[in-house]
Order: sequence, then C-alpha cells, then structure tokens
Amino acid sequence: MRLQTALFAGAVAIVNITATPAPAAAETVTVYTCDWIAAHPAAAAQAHVTCDAAVFQAAVSSPAIEAPITPDAEGCQWLPSSVGRVGQGVFAWSAFEYANRWTYVGFYGQPIYTWYLQRTDHSNYTSGIVGDNSEHLAGVPANVYRWGAQNHSGVPQQWRVCYWVA
Repeated sequence: MRLQTALFAGAVAIVNITATPAPAAAETVTVYTCDWIAAHPAAAAQAHVTCDAAVFQAAVSSPAIEAPITPDAEGCQWLPSSVGRVGQGVFAWSAFEYANRWTYVGFYGQPIYTWYLQRTDHSNYTSGIVGDNSEHLAGVPANVYRWGAQNHSGVPQQWRVCYWVA
C-alpha cells in the first residue's frame, strides 16, 4: 500500500474518513478527479480510472482473453481500489474475469452511476443506470468480462464488485 500511496501522490486526499467499507478509518483515501487524471495519465491508466469515455471503451489494450478450459472464477474487487474513490464524471473498471454472475454496490452518499459489463474487445455486453446503494446482480452468459462504472454523483464513489460462475 505504501507504493500505491506514493505513486498517486498529488491526487486529492481525504483523511480519517469514518464508516468506510474497505480502508481502515485512519487511512488516506485517494479521490481520482478529472483534473488529477489529466495531470497524471500514466498513473490514472494504472489505477484503471479515466474521465474520457473513449479511453474507457478502449482503456487498457489487452490481448484476446479466451475462456478457460475449466472455469473457476470467484472473487471480489474494490473499484477503483481499496483506498480509492472516483469523483464526478470519472470511470473505473475491474480486471477481466471469467464469470456469469456479477454483483455490484456503490457505497457513498446517494450513488448515481452508469455501470457496464464489457467484453474483451471493449464493446459493452450490457449496462444500466443505478441511483441507490443496494447491491445489484447481473446474470449473463459465462464469458470473460470486466465491470466498469462512471460516477455521476457529486460524492466521490467506490464500488465493491464480485463475480463467479453459477
């Protein structure tokens, strides 16, 4: 975590946030804003955050990912990270995972966000708009996807995304 904190020095930081789901209350939380992203494009790409919809669509050029012979996907990810949040207008996304069930929830304030499930060619398989902090489920055909979202709220947002094969 020290490396990440040093790497993202200069981003807006919020200290001693209470009631946070991932970081301890005394940890510094990085808030990725469009101004910070514009000033730190390489670090933003590494953190999987952007303000540019075209960058989100093409985000991280990745080789074609094929479905595993014996899929065994199960896990959760914090987006943009366990100690990060995205400001208004910012996109964040997960790693590509093989799954057919995805749950996701936004944690702060009254979340308003557009979510996406993208294929490995970065086309959207499905998407939707959420305006609450309930956990949601997307059931899709088993394949390799990544989950992403754009925060529309003025409150910096973080999501917990889980995936598995049912």
